[in-house]
Amino acid sequence: MAEQHVHDQLARIRGTKISFDEFLHMFDSAFVEWVDGEVFLMPDVTVAHQELSGFIRILLASYLSYQPLGEVFGAPFVMKFPGRDLSRSPDLMFISNQNRHLLKEYCMAGASNIAVEIVSADSTALDRGTKFVEYEAGCVPEYWLIDLIRHEANFYHLMPIKNEEGGEDGRYQRIEPDMYGEFHSVELPDFRLHIETLWAVDLPNALECLANVQAMLKAKE
Repeated sequence: MAEQHVHDQLARIRGTKISFDEFLHMFDSAFVEWVDGEVFLMPDVTVAHQELSGFIRILLASYLSYQPLGEVFGAPFVMKFPGRDLSRSPDLMFISNQNRHLLKEYCMAGASNIAVEIVSADSTALDRGTKFVEYEAGCVPEYWLIDLIRHEANFYHLMPIKNEEGGEDGRYQRIEPDMYGEFHSVELPDFRLHIETLWAVDLPNALECLANVQAMLKAKE
């Protein structure tokens, strides 16, 4: 959707609330998010942000070509939390084959298995605070929080915690890297990500990603 058209649409609805269906109709493929009936522009992204997002997507796609467990999607594809007036567009999300029934034409009608947010200068509070709480409450099993400013990557997995009523709530617990500085995903068996690679000036290309995946899968044999 053209940028000017997005701004025109936002001007039309300023001060009013719209339904999720109206949001999808008015802002198809636009970099906006729908929260409590209001529409908000997503923070601008830098070249470094785009390059890092592209690298992670290629790496995940390479892994999934060998381990066909699901699909990876990129912003502005929408993840809508059922029963809540809230939708977000993670920079990347992995949706497993088991959850494919929740995948609609214009949105994911439920939690993705993995949500990836690349933190930039304008999104620190949103990604580290607001979205962390929302994804945890929305039962997104795995959250990757990659901070381009601090060169810091945090990975979280949703774990059941006993509540005061005797039931269980999901709470994020951090996944620590191994002794080699590699993150091991819970949702993607045998997938590893060398964290220092994320800050490289020249990120691995598609062929290098493929070779990386072949090596990680060979290591399990």
